[in-house]
Amino acid sequence: KKGSRSIKMTLENEFGIKITHGKELFYPCKLDTSEAKFLGLNEEDLGMKVERTVFQGSKVLEYTKSTVRGDRFVYTTNF
Repeated sequence: KKGSRSIKMTLENEFGIKITHGKELFYPCKLDTSEAKFLGLNEEDLGMKVERTVFQGSKVLEYTKSTVRGDRFVYTTNF
């Protein structure tokens, strides 16, 4: 869109926060009761844990841990 900016650009230009690097970790897991219910699956079905950490130098800016459906997991990245 015309005039729209990425979150990264907004953080840099308006707040002086520069993302320097990040990492993501993916690993299979068996779903617990609440995860299975939320994802519409059965307890003990396979899911995928996703841990994401974004840094400014050695400072952590973001940390998220998610559980996604293992049968629909797709990972796409652009550089």
